[in-house]
This record gives sequence, structure tokens and C-alpha cells, in this order.
Amino acid sequence: GVGGGSCCSNVPPPIPEAGAASGRSSPAPDFVQIAFCADPVALTPPQSPLPPELIQAVEQATDPRQASRNWARIGQLHQRRKRFAEARAAYYTAVKLDPTQHGCIANLAQLESHAGNILAALDLLERALAL
Repeated sequence: GVGGGSCCSNVPPPIPEAGAASGRSSPAPDFVQIAFCADPVALTPPQSPLPPELIQAVEQATDPRQASRNWARIGQLHQRRKRFAEARAAYYTAVKLDPTQHGCIANLAQLESHAGNILAALDLLERALAL
């Protein structure tokens, strides 16, 4: 995964602080690397593929906020299908791209709570409310 660790492990990756992206002068994140971390094709079994237009939207995103919105849609789709690990990975990718995605942070709180990670869920809820 990106940064030498596995993004899809059982330990949630840290979520960037909301102000971290705004003061940054470095170029936009490498969407290919981020997509590798939570690749929608790799995370989805053949019997329930993501809509091709959604995959294309992720691949063609031109800025982090646009890519984040697309990853949020992927997370919502997986969550509706009760594919919680895939939803979690997609939401974390969305928040990594845009730390102000309060909806994704709230959805992550729900998923973490469902998985029994109550402290992580509470932390995520506090962060979502602070936005």
C-alpha cells in the first residue's frame, strides 16, 4: 500500500486533519497510488461489480475533491450492498483526498461502531461534528 503500510488492514489509517490540505503547496495526491490502496475492482467480487461509469469517474478525476466525491459514492454503494470492508476502504480513501468530507467521516464512524471499534467511532464522530 501507500507509505509502506497496508491501507486495507484492520487498523484504520489516520485521517488527515481538516486544515492539512488547505495550507499545502505540494501537488495534488497521486490518484493512481490512492486508487491502488482501495481499488474498486480489486475490492469488488465479480458478481457485484461497480458501475463502469463510477470507476471511470475515479480514474478521470482531475482534483482531490472531485476524486474524494467519487470515492464517497463508491463507499455508499458498497455500504448499501453490506460490503462493509470495501465501504470502509473507499471512505478512508475519500477522506484521505479531502479531509473535510464530514459525511464520509460520519459513515466511517458508523462502520467502526458496527465493527466494535467504539473509541474510533467516537473519535470520528467528534471530527465530523467539528467540521
